[in-house]
Amino acid sequence: MQKLILVMTSRLPSGALKPRSKEEKVLLEALNCIDEWEAVTGPKKVRFPSYSTALGLRVTLKATLDLTYLTQTIGYKYPLTSRLSQDPIKKLFGIICQFFGCNNHPTSAQFLTAVNCLSFYNLVKAPDTGNCAGGALMALVGTSDVAGHVDTLLDSGKLEEASKTLKASSIVPDHVYPEQTSDARLLYYLAGYVARRKILTTKCRYGFEYLLTSAEDADKNISSFTAFCDNGGLLYPSQELFSFIGALEDSFTLWFSWNKLHRDSISEVMDSLHNLPLVGCTAYNTALTSSIVKFFMMTRLHFYTKSLNKERASKREKKKHFKLRRVT
Repeated sequence: MQKLILVMTSRLPSGALKPRSKEEKVLLEALNCIDEWEAVTGPKKVRFPSYSTALGLRVTLKATLDLTYLTQTIGYKYPLTSRLSQDPIKKLFGIICQFFGCNNHPTSAQFLTAVNCLSFYNLVKAPDTGNCAGGALMALVGTSDVAGHVDTLLDSGKLEEASKTLKASSIVPDHVYPEQTSDARLLYYLAGYVARRKILTTKCRYGFEYLLTSAEDADKNISSFTAFCDNGGLLYPSQELFSFIGALEDSFTLWFSWNKLHRDSISEVMDSLHNLPLVGCTAYNTALTSSIVKFFMMTRLHFYTKSLNKERASKREKKKHFKLRRVT
C-alpha cells in the first residue's frame, strides 16, 4: 500500500510512471491484489470495501495505467501522477459547501445554486489578477444606490441632472427581454365579447356603428377564429374597437411581462395608459371609453390571475409527485 501511494503521488521524474517500469508493475500488482482480495472474501464479501469504493479504485488504477499511451504514441517522456490528484477539485467543492453554513452535505440542487451564484459574482466583480480587466460590472448590480441618488436630485429640484443620471445608469435596460403578446384572432374574439357587453349599456344612438360591423365587412384574417366559433350569435367588432382593445391588451401584456402581480397592479397598469384613442361619438366617447377600459381590465385581470393560480397548482402537483418518486 505504501508503494501504491508513492506511485500515485509521484512528483519527481525518478518516480514517474514509465512503460515497463517498477511503478507500472506496482499498479498491476495492486489490481491483482484487489481481485484476489475479493475472491477470498467469498459471495458475502466480508471485510471487503463497498462496491462503489472497489469500482472507483479499479477505475482510477486502470485509467492511470492507460496513460502510458502518452509516452508510446504522442511522445511524452513520462506522466507525473501527482498531477492527477483530485485534491484541487475537492478543495473547490469544500469552498462552495461553506456557503451553506452548518450544512456540510448540500443537495445537488443547492450545490448548483451556489455554483451559479459564484459564477454570477465572477461576472459582476472580476478578479484582481488575471487576463481580464478589474472592477465591477455595474449593469448586473442592483439599482438601489442610483435610485436613491435620483430621488435626492428630484427633491432638490435638479431635474436635468436627474435625467442625465437616469440615462447613464444601469436602470435603463441593456438587454432585449422577451415580452408576451396575444394573437390578433383571439383579440378580435375578445373585442366582440366587449362589444356585446357594452353595446346595450351605452346611451349613444350610433353605438352600433362605432362598435360593430357585419361579418361580410370584417377582415377575413383576424376574424377567422370568430367565424369558426360563430353559430349565429357572435358579434363582429369594428376596426376602431379592435384597435382600441389591441392597445389595451398590449399595455396589459407589456406591463406584466416586466412586473409581478400585486395588490396595486391594476392602478399601476391604469397609470401606464397614455394617449389612448377615444371610442364612440363625440358626445359619449369619454364615458364609453372609460366603461370599456374598466370592463376589459377587470376581465383580463380575472383570467390572468386564474392562469397564475392554475400554474401554481400545477407546480405544486409536480413537486408532490417528485417527492413521492423520491420516497418510493
